[in-house]
Amino acid sequence: MNRKKIAFVIPVVIICMSCNNEDYLGYTQYLRAKADLPISVRNTEEWKMAMDTVASTDNKHYTVTVIGDVPIESTFIGNYTRGKKTVTLNGNGTLSLAKPVTINIWKDTTVYIDSENLTLEGYNGNDSSLFFVDDATLELRNGKICNNKGRQAIWVHADAQLIVTGGTIEGNDMGVLISNNGSFTMTGGVIRNNKITGGSYFNGAGVYVDSTGKFTKTGGIITGYDSDPTSGNVVRDEGGVELVGKGHAAVVFISEDTPMLRKETNAGLEGNLSYNGTTNSRTGDWIVE
Repeated sequence: MNRKKIAFVIPVVIICMSCNNEDYLGYTQYLRAKADLPISVRNTEEWKMAMDTVASTDNKHYTVTVIGDVPIESTFIGNYTRGKKTVTLNGNGTLSLAKPVTINIWKDTTVYIDSENLTLEGYNGNDSSLFFVDDATLELRNGKICNNKGRQAIWVHADAQLIVTGGTIEGNDMGVLISNNGSFTMTGGVIRNNKITGGSYFNGAGVYVDSTGKFTKTGGIITGYDSDPTSGNVVRDEGGVELVGKGHAAVVFISEDTPMLRKETNAGLEGNLSYNGTTNSRTGDWIVE
């Protein structure tokens, strides 16, 4: 069995905070004064101004409400040079990538996605994750993260954490990737219908955990093709044929010389799973071979 580790490219974003437009500066100052109050976002420019405001403050909480369909380009939530902050994303509409980029959640920032009617949509042909979480926290409570074709929906990296208590992650090439001491805790929600097509090099369409990651599932559902051919997460070859032994629902890659931990069938509400890369310990119904 080919168990090569996947190569990943960390997205880099160059941020420019300067602006000479008086109207733009006036609006961001207005938003800054509204910290801890709702901000409505109806278009690309309002999203950019809202995120620039979040990046320029510290120890604040913002509630950003998406209204309608809002296309965005490369963006960031938070700033490495500022202190802790939290952002709640809610609304009734779709926040979608307008080109192949990523939404970066930076250091010491916590983001909550918490509206049943809010969709975070990726890009068809993306070479980056929809969300890249770096030394920060993302919590999916309600809503949908979907349709990032080409890469995973969420990449949790460098001591970051992902918490899923509700909502849905579906229609991406991969659901969740955990690397470099990142952690993923799942107590609710659904990860389904994520489809990797790329041959024997790839594993883990629902959840992929590297040797340093942490993964704990005590609730929710992660589908797997072997028990759910309709909406199961699945790994296929270049011709679209389902592959055997690829961890359709979940995979832990430990090393080239160590067997993967695999989950091929549905991990349902009571299908608890865990892996801790620090202690190299696991629980649950993993296949080890």
